[in-house]
Amino acid sequence: MAGVEEKLSSALARVRGFRGIVAVEDGKTWIVGEVDREKLPLILDTFSFSTELLRKARNMGVRILIAEGSGSGIAYAKYGFGKQVFVLYRDMPLGTVYYEVKRLMEDLAKG
Repeated sequence: MAGVEEKLSSALARVRGFRGIVAVEDGKTWIVGEVDREKLPLILDTFSFSTELLRKARNMGVRILIAEGSGSGIAYAKYGFGKQVFVLYRDMPLGTVYYEVKRLMEDLAKG
């Protein structure tokens, strides 16, 4: 069975458009690809705030959240208690981002 880092590297190589992936499981962090480590705490805080806001405002649990800018974006997926993945991407259709992030999330959830 492949480890977390191998699964992240495989997804990064397979999906044209993924630029960097960060996985966090129970306090341990794996980073592959183009990720600005200095901005990582800001990314984590932003998505934590967004998911908490949606949970409180709509009583809605968030599993996948995508923030898209001009030509690039960040996708967040929660795949278990204390387990989350962030994908930085560029020049990908929104539906493809969703499908590929969900596929990665499911692969990571298998363990």
